[in-house]
Order: sequence, then C-alpha cells, then structure tokens
Amino acid sequence: MINFRVFLLVASAFVGAWAQAQQAPYSGNALAMPGTVEFEHYDTGGTGVAFNDLTPTNTGSPAATLRNDAVDLAMDGTASGGVTVQDAAVGEWLEYTAAPTLDPLRSFVNLTLRYRANYEKQVRIFQDSVVLASPVLAATSGTNWGTITLEKVAMNSSSSSVLRAEIVDSGGNALFGDKTSAGPAEQWDVIDAGSTSGTTDSVNLRNVTSGKLLRLTSKDHVIYAGGTDPAATNARFILSQPTGAAAGVISLRSRNASPNNTFVSISSTTSPANAKGTADTGNDQRLTWTDLGATPGGTAGVTPIGQRISITSVRTSRFLSVANDAGLRLDSLTVSQWINRLPVIDPIFDQTMTWPSNSLTLSGAAQELDPSGSITARSWTQVSGPAVATLGTLTTTPNSPSAGKEATNLSVSGLVRGVYVFRFTVTDDTGDAATRDVEVAVMDAADFTTVASTDARIQYFGRVQDAGGTLPRFGWSGTGIRIRFNGPTISLRLEAEGWPGTKQMFYAILDGDDSNPKVINLTGGTGTITHIATGLPAGDHTLTLYALSGPWIATTRFKGVLLGAGTTLLDPPPRPTRRMEFYGDSITEGGLMPDYPYSNTYQAYAAQTTRKMGAESHIIAKSGLGLVKTGYAGSSAGLGSLIGQWNRGVSLDSTTIPWAFSTYKPQVVVINIMQNDKWQAGSSPDSEFITAYVLFLRALRAERPNAHVVCALGAMDATDPAPTNARWMGNVTAAVNQLRSEDRDMKLHTVFFPWLGVGTGHPNTAQAGAMADQLTAYLDGLPVDVWTDGVGAPAGYQSWLTAKGFSLRHASEAQPMADADGDGAVNLLEYALGGDPRSGADGAATRPALMPAAAGGGAMTFRFPRAAADVTYRAEWSPTLDANSWQKATWPIVDTGGGMAEVTVPGPAGASLFMRLVVGM
Repeated sequence: MINFRVFLLVASAFVGAWAQAQQAPYSGNALAMPGTVEFEHYDTGGTGVAFNDLTPTNTGSPAATLRNDAVDLAMDGTASGGVTVQDAAVGEWLEYTAAPTLDPLRSFVNLTLRYRANYEKQVRIFQDSVVLASPVLAATSGTNWGTITLEKVAMNSSSSSVLRAEIVDSGGNALFGDKTSAGPAEQWDVIDAGSTSGTTDSVNLRNVTSGKLLRLTSKDHVIYAGGTDPAATNARFILSQPTGAAAGVISLRSRNASPNNTFVSISSTTSPANAKGTADTGNDQRLTWTDLGATPGGTAGVTPIGQRISITSVRTSRFLSVANDAGLRLDSLTVSQWINRLPVIDPIFDQTMTWPSNSLTLSGAAQELDPSGSITARSWTQVSGPAVATLGTLTTTPNSPSAGKEATNLSVSGLVRGVYVFRFTVTDDTGDAATRDVEVAVMDAADFTTVASTDARIQYFGRVQDAGGTLPRFGWSGTGIRIRFNGPTISLRLEAEGWPGTKQMFYAILDGDDSNPKVINLTGGTGTITHIATGLPAGDHTLTLYALSGPWIATTRFKGVLLGAGTTLLDPPPRPTRRMEFYGDSITEGGLMPDYPYSNTYQAYAAQTTRKMGAESHIIAKSGLGLVKTGYAGSSAGLGSLIGQWNRGVSLDSTTIPWAFSTYKPQVVVINIMQNDKWQAGSSPDSEFITAYVLFLRALRAERPNAHVVCALGAMDATDPAPTNARWMGNVTAAVNQLRSEDRDMKLHTVFFPWLGVGTGHPNTAQAGAMADQLTAYLDGLPVDVWTDGVGAPAGYQSWLTAKGFSLRHASEAQPMADADGDGAVNLLEYALGGDPRSGADGAATRPALMPAAAGGGAMTFRFPRAAADVTYRAEWSPTLDANSWQKATWPIVDTGGGMAEVTVPGPAGASLFMRLVVGM
C-alpha cells in the first residue's frame, strides 16, 4: 500500500513535469494565418521549448506581468496590446503555433514587422525550422515605431506550423555596457547616467585605473571592440597598436565614425560624456587588452560574434562613457495574403495615320513590381480591324536599367483605311497577364467634311490664342474646345508645333464621361488628323478636347473639325455663367502628379475646383514657375517668372503675344505661387518677395478690378508649418495686408492648403481633390456671393470712375455693386443714369421721374436718363412686390432725345401693379 502511494506520487510528479514541457498556443488555439502575431503571445511550454531568453528574469521596464517568465516584456502604451518584447538579444527566440490557410498553388504571404530599434538590427523568421526571411531592420527615430514589409514570402500551406522569431544581430555603432550584470567580480564601478539622447542610455565606468579590468560585454552578443585588423568588416570598434607603443598597448578607435578610424575620446572630467570620435592623435588612449573568451553563441579568439575583451587603462583618472543600447523592441508581426501585382504597362497612345500611309511600329514597355517576380513573356496581337494586318518580328529595345524594363516593338504593315485595335500582353512568372489596347486609325481626309476653326458652333475655353480665328493655338494647359454633333464619326485637325520629340497631350471626353477618356499624344511637327470616335450610337453627342500639358511642351494649332458621313455639327452647349482664372506652377498645372506619368491639368486642383463650382476657367500655370525665382534656365527671358508669363497668350513663343484681358472677365482669380521661390530663395530676404507680390497684384488689379482674388499657397512644403518654412505663408499674408491697407482692396483673400507631409512630393488626384474641396468651401462660405459681387463692369465704367475722381478704381467703394456715396443707388446704377457716385445730391436731371401717361386710363410714364451705351435697360413688373413675382415687361423703352428715355406702364388690370427699372450688362 505504501509502495503504491509512492508510485502514485512519483508518477504524479513525472506527469506534471512532462505536461509543463509541452508546447501549446498561448490562447489555446493556433494563430490564424493570414493574421497578426502579437510578440508577447508566444506559446506556452517555457524556456527552451517556447522561447529562449538569456536573462533569468523579465528585465522589462516597466515590466509587464502578462506571462511571469524570463521573456523581457515591458508595458508600452504605444504598442498594439500595450506590451512589447524588449532587450531582444542575439540568440534569443520566440515561437508561435499557427494554422496557415493558403492556396497550395500560390502560398505566398507578406510579412510586416513592427518594431523599435536604436541601431540597425537583424532578425530571422522561421516556419517549421525553415527560414522564411532574414530582414535587416533600420534604426528608428527616438520612440517612434518602424515597420518593414517583406513581400511574396513563400509560406508552407500546411494547417499546422510553428513560427519562430529569432534575433540574429542586435548591433549598433556604439559601445555597450551591460548594466544588469555588473558586480564586484567585474572590477568596475557603474554610474547610470540615464538617457542622453533619444532612447540611448549611457553609463559611466569609473575607477578605470592601472591594473583594473574594464570588461565590455554586450548582452546582445555582438562584437563592439574588434581585433587588431583595421579592415575587420564586422568590427564596430578597432583595437590597434599606436606607433611607437610598447607591446600589449593598444588604442581603441571608432571604425564607423566620420572621419573613419578616429580615436575614441576618454574624458578626464567627472561629468558624464558619450563615447565620441576625434581625429586628434593627442587623444590616443593607451590601453591594454585581454581576450576573455566567448559569450554564449560566440567562439573564443574570433571576431565578430560574441567576443569579450578586457581593457586595462595605463593612465589614471579617466572616465569612459559607454552607450547602453535600449535594444530591439518587438511589437507585432502581421502576415497578410500576398496578392500578385500585375506588371505595369507604360501608356501606349492611340495613333492616327493619314492614308496612303499603311505601316508603323508599335512599342510597349512594362515593369514587374513584385520583388521576387519576373516577366516571362511579351507579345503583340491584333484584336480587330477592317483587314488582317501583317505583323513583323518582335524586337526589344533596352530601357534604363534602373527602370527595370525594356521596350517590345512590333512592325505592322499592310493596313487599309479604317480603325484597328492591337493588344500588348505581358505575362509574369505566376502566369498572370496584363494587357493594354492601342487604337490605330488610318484616315483619309477625303472621307470627311471639314468645319473650319472659325465656325461659331465651336466653343473654345481656356486661354486660347486667336480663339475663333483662322489658326487658334493651345499653348496653356486647360485650353480646348467643346462641340455638339449628331452622328457616328468625329475627328479633329490638330498639328503640334515645336521641335521634334516634344509633345502636347489632350483628353478627348465624349458625352461628359471622364472616367476613361481617350488620351491624345501629339509629338512636335507631326499629325494633321486625330481620330476621336467611330460607330457612335445614333443621337446627339458632346466632345470636349482638353489640353493636359502646356507651357514646357509645345503649342498645338487647331485646324478644324472633321465630320464623317452622316455626322452634322450642332449649336454648342450654353457656357457656364461662373468664370474663374488661376495662376500657378506645377501644383496648378498638374505636373509630376504621382499617379500619372504625364502632366494632367484636368486632375489638378484648379480644374477640379472649376468642375465642382460649375464654372469655366483660364489656367495660366507652368511647372517650375516662380514669382521671382525659378530653376528654369530661360528665366532671363521672363520664361521662368509669373511676372514674365501672366499676360501672354502663348507661353513658349519667340515673341511675346499679349493676351486680350477684355475677352474674358472672371469673377474669381486664384493665385498659387512661390513654391519654386521657396526652393530657390537662397539668402534673398522676405522683402524681395513681398514687394514683387504687391507689384503683381496691382498689375493684376488693373486688368481684374472687380474680381475676388484668392492668394493661395500649398500643398507642398512651402506650407510646412515648421519655423523655417512658415515665412512663405507670412509673405503672402504681408502682401495682402499691405494692399488692404494702402489700396482699400477688400476683395483679397488668403487660403493655405496644408502641407502633404511628403517632402517635395506633388499632390496626387485625391489630394488635389481635397484642395479643391477646401477652396470651394472657402468661396461658398464668404458672406457675399462672389459670382455676382465679382462681376465685371461695362467697358466705360473704369474711365467714368477716373473722371469722377476715383484714384483707386479697384478699391472696395469703387466696385459696381458698391454704394460709394450712400444714397441708395449702387455705382452701376449711377453710371447708367448719369449720376455722381461720390455725391448723394445728384441733380434733378439724373433722377428718374414718374408721371401720368398722356393716354390716361390710369397709365403712368416712367422717364429716366439713358446715360450709358454699354449697359442694358429693361422694365420689370410685379402684382405683389414679392421677390419671386417679378417678370420682364413687354412695354417698350423709347428714346425721347437729349439722353432721356421713357417707358409707359398701362393701368393695372387688378388691384395693383408695381414697376421697376433694371440695368445690367
């Protein structure tokens, strides 16, 4: 009975020990893959089974009590789950039971590691003892977390796996002292100096006197003081014998400092100091060293891994400051399903050939984006066309090696008149393919009816030079035409000017659908016919031709519309009543947008604002343009500054073609300039830019006296709120405030678009849309309706203001809808009736008069001065005076001579009738 009890007791202890050693998931369930691994959720089973940690207890500070074992867990509110694994040292590892659910035929994942590190580190990720990845982790800044994503990692698709995260290299460009293990046997005194910079702690090792040993032991087990070979590639610090020194005496030098191989300074004061490099040979510290053998994981006498040395100082009263790296902190590992990214094919633009030309070369280039992927096949095929074309042999043209792509060329011949579609196909190593179709139209001008550029049914928009003339030119971005037509086929006559190789690009948008517009690419000196569409459904259609790139490229001459059989041109759509004008640089032009390989004004903030406001606009913008500074070599000719460009009808022209500002009168003008000035400013003072901005605004006001002017800036680093950049917003504000004070210009506004926070990066389409939303909200939120308050004045209004004594014709009191003398009649009405806007006591001759009509019967005659020939006069009537009840009257306005006119109002048929005189433009 006793033996039986002893047997049970022994068996019980044995079973308990066996159960403790078994590995199991932390939560009881294997981690789902794809999924996220919280590093503190390592398996149960204890040391040597589920983890390996080189310290016997948790060294986390403040320590986390989540697991109560040797793994160094720390509380950290910035970590996911609030806990991190810290002080991760070489040779330590953690394991996690996982259950991958992957497609066996494509069992790839992306691994995203979240971590913090003072210095460069390296880890290894295993699955069932097979290395999945060995990423090198870059140092992070301060307490910031970093991430690294490894794409297309081949993971076993088995339903049961064990993942291991192991520390390979926890080194850094610093000496390490292990504060946690110092003791009397180490023969040193340790003073904790706390944090010195960022997350780096330092300790002072004192009493390094003759005969005492200073042991530099990294608990991360990486050599920080190497051997005597200066070329030792893995040594962070080098021990070498100084010239003329006795045997056994060495110098400690920093191998990675700048300049390289400089001496490490050892302070002779009591103040804590970090180890630092110096080129002064007077700081050549005489030390002796002894090989103490290897730390766990190292080999005695071998650098770079695990070597321990002792250094004996031969000089007294020296303090060696040693940086103590807080170590690698691991937060989480996210395993996501890898999705094959198709190769990216560069744009291939549609082409139009003029018959009898019947051959061409098609060219396509593509790039593989998956790091471990490759392109395995490229091909050209014919998709459709009026006949089977003759396809030649494929050839390749190497592209830039850094771009990782080459051009695949196909010669095509034997074409007949009509429209062909050819397809470029690129296949990657997984068998997935990307395609791009290109249209080739072979056109014969004899098959079309030409409508000249002078036809009134062609609606021009933007700053088009000679719009409606015999040779209109698209020079600025955002220019184009809009036409309505009925029929199946439409083409255009376009000819790019400039030098060969230059190009201007357009969108051709049919029936307002801009989700997939046709992109037209015109190269300099070529192309007289541009095919737009064939086989359109019956009915009316609208075509918008919109210039995407302008000033740096070339101008394009528009030579008319080509109508196919059964197609007729219709009257154009009505113009928007809202008009805007933009001045700016690449931000406004849409240059270098990261989501387009070409300038795209249509997607930039100015054009998006125009569409959101239901307006039309003129966009005078040019990449590289500055207010006074520019990086463009032609700035001496005025090509690089806004002041040299803003009044041109065409930008890059050998002679300056002045723009006729009277042909277009916007209610709102937006200026977004000085980003390039910021980059090129050098030592130029702010006053240079403020003065130039004031001069430009005054010149603009001479042409746009009534418009609301928005002085904007951003969204690149000119609006970075950092003190070194905030000056540029201040310059804009200072110029605006000066004009508000000196010129009483109350129609000046400022809008600053927030910095995107990506260095000098340009806005993409979505970011440009956010800028448009901000500008739209600002204009809508003003206490006045800018679309009526900013209306232009009659042609003679400005000279009338001068004659009436207005020296500042653009001041707030000089606006057409202002009442300068407070007599209840706005300036425009005083202008129309011959009044005096500066005096409330107008003469009797300028006052309208009401009198009984000669016809009797209750009719009345309203007599008034008709003083202006460039305004309209009309009578309106209402039965109730209700704001919505006014109607245009049919009663004629008759000139009675002497500058007077009158309208006779018949007697009311009902109880009452009210009449008013309306003047306008």
